Amino acid sequence: MSNTITTKFEGLNELTRRLRAVGAASQSVFMKAATAGAQVVQRHANANAPGPHIGIEVKAENAERAVASVGPKKEKWFYRFREFGTKAHGPKHKRTRFQSYLRRVGATVSDRRVSMLRWYENGQPIFARRVRGVSAKPFLQPAMQRTDEIVEAVGEVYLQAIMEKTG
Repeated sequence: MSNTITTKFEGLNELTRRLRAVGAASQSVFMKAATAGAQVVQRHANANAPGPHIGIEVKAENAERAVASVGPKKEKWFYRFREFGTKAHGPKHKRTRFQSYLRRVGATVSDRRVSMLRWYENGQPIFARRVRGVSAKPFLQPAMQRTDEIVEAVGEVYLQAIMEKTG
């Protein structure tokens, strides 16, 4: 999908090598570290998002890698329009279902009372209208740019794992 934001942190391979050297490298440490970094992003994204519906999903890709996904929950799919914006668009067909309905009942679109009403057929709206564009008001991108805080949170988890292992 083109609506994704990816951030890559340099130097994590060195941290992983040091964790392995003291025997503190484990999948649970990587999962905790990914969660800690994702929580920083979630906190800042929630502050600017249209609502408090930013979720975290952490997956272990292998024994030495965990990936955290931060973004709107599935039921808030329309948040992407606020993040990336959209241009003005309208129905793809020349004649909308609404116009077809008006023709069938003998009314016209210019009829003022018709244009003010919302028409339904079997509980579904039967018209399509032009949608104004929405300018982008990103909330995830600025949250992802807080790399210092993210790396600090991840580093604290790694440091704690090293301290626990070495005493």
